[in-house]
Amino acid sequence: MKKRIAFFLAVLMSVSLLPVNAAEGTQIAGIGIEWNPRAALQTTPPSVWVTPSAVVVLPRRTRVHSPRGTRGTQQRPANAPAAAVTATATIEGVTAPIGREGSIASVELGTRDIRSIVSNAEGGSVSFDFSGLEGFSYVREARVPRLALQRFADAGLAVEIILPRGTVELSADAISEITGHGFNANITVALSAAPAGLLNSRQRNAVQGDAVYMFSVLSGRTAIEDFASPVTVTLGTSGQVFALEASGDLTRLTGAGPFELNGSAVVVVR
Repeated sequence: MKKRIAFFLAVLMSVSLLPVNAAEGTQIAGIGIEWNPRAALQTTPPSVWVTPSAVVVLPRRTRVHSPRGTRGTQQRPANAPAAAVTATATIEGVTAPIGREGSIASVELGTRDIRSIVSNAEGGSVSFDFSGLEGFSYVREARVPRLALQRFADAGLAVEIILPRGTVELSADAISEITGHGFNANITVALSAAPAGLLNSRQRNAVQGDAVYMFSVLSGRTAIEDFASPVTVTLGTSGQVFALEASGDLTRLTGAGPFELNGSAVVVVR
């Protein structure tokens, strides 16, 4: 008991002797404990994003890979509810659980489910519709198991992912290329309105109030910048679509309707 009391007194004395401006990570003498003045003050809990294969815990503000030409720090939209939401959707006759955490929706499919979807698929494609589910209006990213996409591509099936902002169509060739990137991580397709804070000054000057969207495909948390087989994107708004470069230059993609992209991009509709 005396030894324990002496130990705790030593700890208290070591902490009390730290200067008030001691850097975070400073070792407290003799006991290998790091000084972390902010830990006890941390009141904002991390957000928990549920994926089909794992639970990923991320801080409230996270460094992520952004489409080319945008800044890398993204934050959950202020009006997006943090509480988890679950629903079910019927995919080619298979009822699958769908989860949403923040702005990310994820679908869970087992091996038997994947086989059934492949067997039931008609018209050469599989559709994932996240747009009409109650509580999913804030979704801007859809996460699908890599194994499911690989099996669909092996069967020659395209995949259609419907998000509130628009629809992304992945051909079997595009899926094969996308799932060939990285390790055994799930694939995320993101399509959302681009906050002005993510654009640089040249881009902001170029858009002049036009609607701006960001598109990206990620393997795990790594953006796939380029892929040879294009994906087709259809936005929920009408107008001419332009690719917005980091330089502020605009390249016309289409007069109206669907357009093709070969990687992460920022697009403008006017």
